[in-house]
Amino acid sequence: MSRTADGSGGGFSWAVEFVAGGDLETIVVEDSGDLMGNDARVVVCTDGADAPEYADCAGNSRSGNELRGAFTVTLLGHTTAPIEYDADQPLMKRRLEELPNVGTVSVARTQTCPEKTYQWAVTFTSNPGSFPPGSGDMALLEASAAGLTTTNGLSGNADVSVSPDTDGSARLDGTYRLGYDPSRRAATMRAAATMPTRRTCGMT
Repeated sequence: MSRTADGSGGGFSWAVEFVAGGDLETIVVEDSGDLMGNDARVVVCTDGADAPEYADCAGNSRSGNELRGAFTVTLLGHTTAPIEYDADQPLMKRRLEELPNVGTVSVARTQTCPEKTYQWAVTFTSNPGSFPPGSGDMALLEASAAGLTTTNGLSGNADVSVSPDTDGSARLDGTYRLGYDPSRRAATMRAAATMPTRRTCGMT
């Protein structure tokens, strides 16, 4: 906060910056009845708007910065529908599972800062063409921030990124032998694989 004298009439201007981040509600003057003097009043300059009754507001305020818009995610050439910047877990899960080369996923979302940025941890729980379900190592997702914006643009361009967390396990493959014992009435075949360590990707 800083204070400067405002002309010769005994008035002052206070410049207040909220450092916690995000776009806060506008300050409201609850009571200015104790002010004395000709045309004594309090004017709040906010969100970059001009106050017609107080010319000095022009250019002396700005909105807090928050994320807005949407992004997309691509897997091996298949791209999701736009995903809102604050998509909840069910929406993120639905957008990913709409891709023809994705089976099922689980999603956990956390908010990472007051500017309404988020991180999604995505686990692929079944992958097309892989056995047993959940095995197989997925290709890395690619994200596009073309639809993301910020409320005031002061923190640079909005961005989204993908980083791998855990590689998936190898899918079941190889060969086996089948034998038959005529002294028994049934033959048993068994194929097994170690259950996978799934790949998890977080998007910010």
